[in-house]
Amino acid sequence: MKTLLSLFVIFFALAILVAFSGACTSQKKDGEKTGMTVDYEGAVKPIIKARCDKCHSGRSEKYSSLKNDDYTKKVKNYIVTNRMPKDGPLSAGDKKIVLSWLDSLSGM
Repeated sequence: MKTLLSLFVIFFALAILVAFSGACTSQKKDGEKTGMTVDYEGAVKPIIKARCDKCHSGRSEKYSSLKNDDYTKKVKNYIVTNRMPKDGPLSAGDKKIVLSWLDSLSGM
């Protein structure tokens, strides 16, 4: 039983790594630093639909066009300090995806 549980944990960890590595890629445009670019539709939107739309209904459809402004910085701060989502913090992998996406809005 312990071996089966250990195998499940290893499989789950590998699945998360594979999912995360497929969601983020490194891109370089002329004159820009190389940074992490996250696919909104494939990686970020599913997280927002599952964890944010409960309280902020329908916003996952609008967030793809966000610009990095004071509002975006507040959202990032809420996620970093685990104040959002209200039903518990994002997993480490989901948090990394969402924060990388928010950073990419300013070209970081």
